[in-house]
Amino acid sequence: MRTTKSLQLYLLAVVLIILASGIPAAAAEWGKVSAEEWALGAPEDYPEANALILLDSANFSVVKWAIVMDYYVRIKVLTRAGIDEVGEQSISWHKKYDKVRWLKAHTITPDGKKHKVDKKSIFEKESGSYKTKSFAFPVLDSGCIVEFRYSINSERLGRLRPWYFQDDLYTLRSQLTMSLAPGFSYDIDYYEVPRSLQNPVVTKHIDPNSPRGAQLFIKSFTWTMENLPPVKDEPYMSCTYDYCSALRFQLIGFRDHRIWEEFQRTWEELGHLIQVDIDDYCNDRRRIRALARETTAGLSTPEEKSRAIFDFVKSEYRTVDEYNSYFYCHDKISRILDDKYGSGEGKNVLLAEMHKAVDIPSWPVLISTRDHEEFKPRFPDLRQFNYMITFLQIGDSWVFLDAANRLSVYGLLPPSCLVNGGFLIDGKKSQLVKIGVNPITSYRADSNVVHIAADGSVKGRSDCKFVGYYASQYSELYRKADPQEFVEQNFTDRLTGTCTIDDYTCTLDSMNRFVVTLEFSADDMVRKLDNNVLVEPLRYAFRHNPFKSPKRFFPVDFMYAFSCLNHTEVLFEDTTVEIVPPANTSLEIPGASFVRQAFMTDSSVVVQSRLQIDQVLFKPRQYSRLRDFFEQLALTCNDEIVFVTDKP
Repeated sequence: MRTTKSLQLYLLAVVLIILASGIPAAAAEWGKVSAEEWALGAPEDYPEANALILLDSANFSVVKWAIVMDYYVRIKVLTRAGIDEVGEQSISWHKKYDKVRWLKAHTITPDGKKHKVDKKSIFEKESGSYKTKSFAFPVLDSGCIVEFRYSINSERLGRLRPWYFQDDLYTLRSQLTMSLAPGFSYDIDYYEVPRSLQNPVVTKHIDPNSPRGAQLFIKSFTWTMENLPPVKDEPYMSCTYDYCSALRFQLIGFRDHRIWEEFQRTWEELGHLIQVDIDDYCNDRRRIRALARETTAGLSTPEEKSRAIFDFVKSEYRTVDEYNSYFYCHDKISRILDDKYGSGEGKNVLLAEMHKAVDIPSWPVLISTRDHEEFKPRFPDLRQFNYMITFLQIGDSWVFLDAANRLSVYGLLPPSCLVNGGFLIDGKKSQLVKIGVNPITSYRADSNVVHIAADGSVKGRSDCKFVGYYASQYSELYRKADPQEFVEQNFTDRLTGTCTIDDYTCTLDSMNRFVVTLEFSADDMVRKLDNNVLVEPLRYAFRHNPFKSPKRFFPVDFMYAFSCLNHTEVLFEDTTVEIVPPANTSLEIPGASFVRQAFMTDSSVVVQSRLQIDQVLFKPRQYSRLRDFFEQLALTCNDEIVFVTDKP
């Protein structure tokens, strides 16, 4: 869309007016705290709160092709633990399109004194397209109140910053006012906002920039929510923003007495733009065709050819997390072929092109990964997406692929890509597609052997097999980490005592199972009590309860159903008078169960267990029972095998 020359001049004049304006009034009286605020404690519905957001407010003013966003936050620290939750704050903005005009912050102590955040204590850093200012409040203690405010001028009117009513602290009041100059039209998406609160309070006042002889009005819309529970980053959840009450705005168009500009594009139009970009990126299709034919030489069926291409792309080209443009670390796809590395998105475009070269229909698909924020199909905006996978069709069947990980399994997306839908790129035929989770059997099976020497030292071996989505999850963790650190963090560090890794391997076997084999030794895994030698049966998975918070206001999402199987055999070299294995145990709630059994052979003790998670999504009302289940599960790791010897 092209902006007319008159509109450009009008834009420039208005921006100059905005930049010359003064600092707007804060949403509350700056620096003054009421007696009621000083007396506030933890709310009845969240007594464990360590800090409270008293007011979180903003005013978005859209004034002729620029937007001024004024933010104000006031927080009270209730306990010493709240100091860490409140002490450091940060704000971010786009370095090209946004500008932070000012930032003020201070601590107000109970005696009424104010302690400013010094400018030297505000640190700025740059990451990609964004900049961030971070600062810490001085003289902070329980009972203090902090407040900060800042303003951002932005040129990005198309899709405004979302407003999140909820935070990781309990919020007493959250309020957004949006003021629109005459002529602007926005589409509003309400996310997790009760219907009764979706009608804003509307006010209007005369636009001082009204043309001579006309009287135009600026309309202001105010939304308010109160007593909002926190949304914290916790285990088994996607992006925290997916669970927050929020407003999202998409610019539809602008109209006045001279011009009409329409801004909202369709998905088909956006797909055409991305297709043009992909066609420009794929600058050497002749070379890609030759490579595809060479890779599939001698293969007859489309599925054989597809698997060969997938194995080639994932294995032959290293994946790097570097970006010189929106998705790619190279400006052209030929550079991937030359340099033997590329971004995950670049490799997936290559994957699609190689399939097309052997007449297998294939398309790139844009998605928003689970840690990025849920895709909103109502809003045609490419900024929703942060990754690209590949979709292909073989006969009447179809499959989604991601070639980023050299240990990826054909037809199995990594858990980060298990999302509801995406945007298939096919020029003007581009369309939204469903992705979802295929019902694939997923489990981990750990087989462990532990040898206890007479002096109490331990030698152990573990063979751990990951199947289905479990294989994708752990192979992805392995790809992104140092191999030694991966084994330590996910295995030996989870055991009692300090373990030394003697040897390990991490591979994808012929059955597409991700397999970790390790040998380790330890001198402090065994306890001696008089003539008793005590050792915990070895178990890696869920040794600790992942659910720490006493309350949870959003679902627990395991992403896929799974089971954890554990077989541990313990051998003791010294003579024993008696062996006491841990008691058989069973736990069960709707959607989850755990069974453990122990038995003795001629020379060892064997402990077997099975954890089964059949229900993928647990609602907040089910959280307490689920949390108790995993607490009891963790406690079973403390049950010890007792070897009674004839030595005092």
